[in-house]
Amino acid sequence: MALSRKKQNKISFQKTFHLNIDSGTPLITVFIDYFPLEKREMLPLLIEGFLTLPLQLAIIEPAKDLLKNAVKLPKNGNAIFISEKSMERLFEASDMALFLMETYHSFVPIKSALRSKVVPIMQGFSELKNLTNYNPVTEKGNSFLFDHFTAWNIFAEVVRACENYRFPYDWKNIIEQGKE
Repeated sequence: MALSRKKQNKISFQKTFHLNIDSGTPLITVFIDYFPLEKREMLPLLIEGFLTLPLQLAIIEPAKDLLKNAVKLPKNGNAIFISEKSMERLFEASDMALFLMETYHSFVPIKSALRSKVVPIMQGFSELKNLTNYNPVTEKGNSFLFDHFTAWNIFAEVVRACENYRFPYDWKNIIEQGKE
């Protein structure tokens, strides 16, 4: 899928799901199903912090009501809950996917994200040999990986990803390395 097609998909997705229409704002898919329940008080703070950034969030509805009830989304056109059934369409429109899990789950759709030119943001796990943390000096890497599952580490990687998204050459390079 060409990047120009991704922009068209994003605009179509934004219209369908009543998000603000802006193809230049990063759209981030957020997976919270594997968020550790004992840390759920961190989730609303993360979402609130993310929404201070120039981005949009599409949060995959979690199976656990405790997690969904922990998050209240503003009605400002920058964040929605979305059914897992719409995940393929969401990946076609998204620029990034934030996988919020403290332990590795092999069935999380990381490969689907990479195939759809979606850049992963997640904790670095030794099982993920095909993901490398982006290094702007060497211009190598296909993802943004945090070392520790803390609000500050997660937030920092989202900020870093959003900053790199602003540079089309770098962003295209990150996406291309994700296909390898």
